[in-house]
Amino acid sequence: MKAWIKAIIIALLTLFTASCSVEFNGDDCEDDAYYLFEGKSWSRIVEDRGYYYFVCYDFYKDGTFTYWFYEYDSRSPELFSIENGHWDVHHHGCIDEITIIRSGIKDVYDVDEFLRGLSDRNSHREINDYKRLIDDLYHHY
Repeated sequence: MKAWIKAIIIALLTLFTASCSVEFNGDDCEDDAYYLFEGKSWSRIVEDRGYYYFVCYDFYKDGTFTYWFYEYDSRSPELFSIENGHWDVHHHGCIDEITIIRSGIKDVYDVDEFLRGLSDRNSHREINDYKRLIDDLYHHY
């Protein structure tokens, strides 16, 4: 009899826990994506036998960003860019989108797709080295 009562109590606790977690996840859908970007840098660094690729987004708390780009392939000309713009995150249920506006161009991306290939854990020293390189290139052209 005690085993049967314990089984009922465990079943009720499991049911209660499951219903609470579903409700909790629904609330999380609304808030998370904004904090992926506010005051953070997302970058990608590839260095491989004569090929260098760097992209970095610095997202500021005021809704602006700076975009840094550099690509060098020993078989083609050096490419580089610095752009500024505005960003915003929108929610559609549990789907988050980021809007990037720069130079009059508005792009909307799924947050997961936008972040694919980018990292917020790259070395600040390496990131700053590429930024200095891009700044030097801009001043020489």
